[in-house]
Amino acid sequence: MEDLIIIGGGPAGYAAALRATQLGLSTILVEKDRAGGTCLNRGCIPTKALIKSALLYEQMADLASYGITTGDVTLDFSVVQERKAQVTENLVKGIETLLEKRGVTVVKGTATFLDSQRVEVMTQEGAEVLEAKNIMIATGSKPFDPPIPGMELPGVIGSDEILNIDHVPKRLFVSGASVIGLEFASIFRAFGSEVHVSGRTFLKREDGEIQRRLQNLLKRKGIKFHLGGRLQRIEKREDGLEVYFEGKKGEESVIVDTVLMSAGRVANFDGLDLKAAGVEFDNQGIRVNEFLETSAPGVYAAGDVIGGEMLAHVATHEALYIVSRIAGAEGPIEYRAIPACSFTIPELASVGMTEEEVKAEGLPYKSAKFPFIAASKAQCDGVTDGFVKVLTSEEGKILGVHILGAGASELISEATLAIAHDMSAEDLFNTIHAHPTLPEALSEATMATQGLAIHQL
Repeated sequence: MEDLIIIGGGPAGYAAALRATQLGLSTILVEKDRAGGTCLNRGCIPTKALIKSALLYEQMADLASYGITTGDVTLDFSVVQERKAQVTENLVKGIETLLEKRGVTVVKGTATFLDSQRVEVMTQEGAEVLEAKNIMIATGSKPFDPPIPGMELPGVIGSDEILNIDHVPKRLFVSGASVIGLEFASIFRAFGSEVHVSGRTFLKREDGEIQRRLQNLLKRKGIKFHLGGRLQRIEKREDGLEVYFEGKKGEESVIVDTVLMSAGRVANFDGLDLKAAGVEFDNQGIRVNEFLETSAPGVYAAGDVIGGEMLAHVATHEALYIVSRIAGAEGPIEYRAIPACSFTIPELASVGMTEEEVKAEGLPYKSAKFPFIAASKAQCDGVTDGFVKVLTSEEGKILGVHILGAGASELISEATLAIAHDMSAEDLFNTIHAHPTLPEALSEATMATQGLAIHQL
């Protein structure tokens, strides 16, 4: 009998397997596809590779202002896709090598529970029964596809399909103003598509001020928004696909070539037969306690499959916690501070409470912003759109940080550390920040909560 069986080789599963070997636990990792899961193979990584190409292509139009003159700039989308595929392949191979070198037994196949300590894995060679003292479920999530008439039409695709599309659509309709939808909207607008985005809400978990400013910036780039209502249906026309949706004046429609469905994701436990293991679940995902243990003793779950924050770094954090607990660590999991990043153009990142959440709890607070246009490094780099927003308690404890602009996904780490360790605005701005750098904007925003910002009226 093994110490641990892990079902799913994504950011939770492979991280758990690698940590388990470090702690001396005999471990089997079951994965039906390649290591890395959705994030590495069909999500976070390939989209970021596309974002890089889109950013460079967009920036090429402004080279003259930097004193650089070139000939006509053209896009070879086949090379863009080749680069994306190579980046993904390099990282997947890296994970597979780590698993091999660390001595993790990887079984390629689909797992089904027989009971709380045994799973049957269907491999190419046939059925294999595995048994362990502990089992961790890390099967991630899958796209949520609402039943919309016309979804079966050619040209209506999901996020997996658009990642491998062989051309830049002339006209693209994105259903869902989610992180996924807005990232693809940013990518293909930069590549030259006419882009329409619909959705009932716009990044609903983000701070309201960030939502409004990002939407305005994306509108300036030419993305057209149709927010507030549901997608109604899609119909085939001679000149494309006509998409009907609820508009401000009733039903409206636009004609496009491609429709991307990006309404969100839901927990994926298809085929696991959780009932056989005594694992309770609902529409939100597998139910776990504060130790990430399911209703079946010795069976744990981590990542998207338990719902909540569907973020790769949260999945990894949960997986490492579970392995440590199996190895003897005590205490419930800590979610001290969870950063979230959206790689739109420009990107945004946040950690802690939004202003709406602070108000809802009735907390006395201070709010301050520092614009990137006032940051010297942002001026040098030509990335002056956006701002840093900091929320503190009246005593100065940092409650939330929201960043819109270039480098937001990098800058948020300092803010995450500050919130995780209950730091005050004064703690942060009394830390010397190198000049000229973008992190100075975060320092100045914390100063601004006390009326002390140096480079702001």
